[in-house]
Amino acid sequence: MNKKSLRKQLKQRLYSKDRRLKQRQDKQLSQALLNHQQYATAQHIGVYLAYDFEMDLSYFIEQAWRDGKHVYVPVIAANRAMSFCRYLTTSLLKHNRYGILEPVVQQRCSQLDWLIMPCLGFNAQRDRLGYGGGYYDTYLHYHPCATVIASYQSQCCVFNKEEHDKKVDEIIYIDDDNIIHRF
Repeated sequence: MNKKSLRKQLKQRLYSKDRRLKQRQDKQLSQALLNHQQYATAQHIGVYLAYDFEMDLSYFIEQAWRDGKHVYVPVIAANRAMSFCRYLTTSLLKHNRYGILEPVVQQRCSQLDWLIMPCLGFNAQRDRLGYGGGYYDTYLHYHPCATVIASYQSQCCVFNKEEHDKKVDEIIYIDDDNIIHRF
């Protein structure tokens, strides 16, 4: 199956997930991220503001703020360059051209300690299947940092990575029995 068809199939899986189960699993995944060794030492953490079908990081973000962490979200410039800007409890947000929320006031981060990335799918080799724009791969090429994906077992799939694709340091996923797995 080509990546375009696979992305469509994975989105359909995510949209069909039971909302109550998703909320419970999102909280469990957030807790796994909060208990991660990388979280303990990271001060500058990159996250994403989820579409309704993606793993929701709001529980994680709120706890990170309470713990005094600096939280950053992606911002896409007109030239398609992605950077990470500070996200505060008081941040005003606007939708960008992809419908993704980003801060109106943009205080950029020069170097993230840890980046939690969104994904549509992942494979057993720790490759990430994103939305196809290459934003995260390009960002990581110029700004390497520790990376992790938190996702659902239903997102595990078979695909071939491309030469420019960056491997993820760790994948944390939750299975249908609500058991957390890491690799």
